[in-house]
Amino acid sequence: MKDNRWRCIQIAATLLYRYCGKIRIEGVNTSLWDLIVTVLNQDRYKFAVKLVSSSFRRTVEYKEYLQNLEANKSASSMPIVLLSINEKEETATIGLLLGFFWNKAYLNESLVMNKFNETSWAILQERLMAVNKNIHPIMSGNYMVVKEISVRIRKEGDRSIEGKFVYLRNLSETYKMQAVPENLSFKDKFYRLLNGIPQQEYPTDFLDEVIQKSINRQFPDNNSHSSLMVFSTELRNVFLKYNRYSKIDIPLTFTIDGNLDELNKIIGIIQLPSITLNLLTLPENELAFNGISLFYGLKVSDIANEVKMIFDLKPSYHQVKEYL
Repeated sequence: MKDNRWRCIQIAATLLYRYCGKIRIEGVNTSLWDLIVTVLNQDRYKFAVKLVSSSFRRTVEYKEYLQNLEANKSASSMPIVLLSINEKEETATIGLLLGFFWNKAYLNESLVMNKFNETSWAILQERLMAVNKNIHPIMSGNYMVVKEISVRIRKEGDRSIEGKFVYLRNLSETYKMQAVPENLSFKDKFYRLLNGIPQQEYPTDFLDEVIQKSINRQFPDNNSHSSLMVFSTELRNVFLKYNRYSKIDIPLTFTIDGNLDELNKIIGIIQLPSITLNLLTLPENELAFNGISLFYGLKVSDIANEVKMIFDLKPSYHQVKEYL
């Protein structure tokens, strides 16, 4: 990185101007960051950028950098973003290393890096704005339903190990909350006040059913829960609730249920979808879930329709680690 510093700055500046809108970039020379970016919208805020290589987080230098950052955390006045540059492809991954929640700094040691693009910038911008105490709707307008499916693995001595499959779905005209019943009784209103929106009012569709059934097959002992992510505080709560867990990528593989003659007719014609779910568990339980896969059998008699539905719905699906 030191040998190619100016090349990396050039790539970083190009990507920042491309995805962040109207901004101003200043070069600095400190051990904690390389650039200061001012976002020139109505809120007008700043964040610092540390430019690193793709292998930086596996080095001793990164551990030393974290120690330095921890020692200076209380004196930091703005968030610090890690931008990992791929010089060959002129792309980058991005993650929020030092953030703020209501003027209190926190160091994100279990940092997740996402490909730098318009989508990841929209998510990151919400996190950067969390320094503001005002509660506001998510600026991107990408209101979400957070789906959590808790599972258990039974171990010797009747001890159980818990994990959570967590993903998000975009709310839309077709994927929306059920209407609140009219003329609710005082008892029902009081229940909603204490317990929130009843679970049956959250949307569910074919993709949710596919995910739920594949988890049921592997983990019969499970519980599902939905919640909304509409306001900045709810985005903050998603981070605070799930960031402490280890994140394991679990593939959901699609198979085809049918006889041999039926299968031979569609081989090479149908492209099967693929989905990756994030399973969250405590670091000490991570080994218990490694190597697990999920499967869902598509009906050969209706395969074209089922595959089309999954491909159509997949853009509204998001891994929770995108928000961590």
